Amino acid sequence: MMKIFIKLLCINLIILLVSCSRTNGVFSVKRFTDGSYRKVVSHFEIDTKEEVHWSVIFKKTSKRRDLGVVVQANVISWVEVLNERDYIDIDKPAIHGIFSDFPPGDYRIMVFDLKNNKIMLTQEFLVYEDEDEF
Repeated sequence: MMKIFIKLLCINLIILLVSCSRTNGVFSVKRFTDGSYRKVVSHFEIDTKEEVHWSVIFKKTSKRRDLGVVVQANVISWVEVLNERDYIDIDKPAIHGIFSDFPPGDYRIMVFDLKNNKIMLTQEFLVYEDEDEF
């Protein structure tokens, strides 16, 4: 009985350590009409004429991490349209940018940990052209 308890305790400790060491980001956007950033939980859409500010806030940031930010368009396959470098640390737990002047189509933004070559966040979005406007 005691062996089973110790094994379960060890498994829970390992799960806790692995989950605590992972840095997860929360993706949010702010449109011209919004008063603040809004968390995005699924696919979202923007108009080609719209300028949308985006942000990724990382909850657990204890040391500096160099990040790569890539925006890709889906044109037969994923094609890179924007590539930037940024960082997060204990004093700067967020990265920011702007989506503007993208032609209509399917896109995704990906945030990479450059040191570990790991994808930290992927968010897909659609850019559309409003055909009702003159």
